Amino acid sequence: MRLQRAALRATSQERPTGVHPVREQAMMGERSKSTSDSHLVRNHNGTIMAPLAVESLEYIEIPRAVQTTQDAMRNDSMAHYFNDVDTVPGRKWRGRASLVMNYTDEILRHRAWTINHGEAVLTLRLPGDSQGPLLPLFTPLLKTTDTEELTKARAIMLTQSGCAL
Repeated sequence: MRLQRAALRATSQERPTGVHPVREQAMMGERSKSTSDSHLVRNHNGTIMAPLAVESLEYIEIPRAVQTTQDAMRNDSMAHYFNDVDTVPGRKWRGRASLVMNYTDEILRHRAWTINHGEAVLTLRLPGDSQGPLLPLFTPLLKTTDTEELTKARAIMLTQSGCAL
């Protein structure tokens, strides 16, 4: 009897708690059953998607990576907090310039990867790493446009989170 219950549990189609079945399938993808397209992935609608390839981020892909990053941060509560206290007219330009320099530094250090030429971006910075060559040169210039309120807000976040912003 115990063996039957164990076999039943092993073959059951139970989903992890807290994850909707459609969402789980969309997150994980479903491997194609056909032998001719076994390297492809099907999404929750059954549409065959191309396999995802992680590649090194290239300089030409920086504009799309910057846009992807800004789109991802659009609804972030901390970004809203900083935007509320940053009233300088060129703040969007300053943010783009900072991201461009950051991605350029990470490419120089071979620590930036992408999926689909900037649609998804990953950078790696190890604890204790120094910054790349561009950020130390341009960060002081960009900080001259910071408002007093933004400087205070960053200091508060730094002390509360224990990390550098």
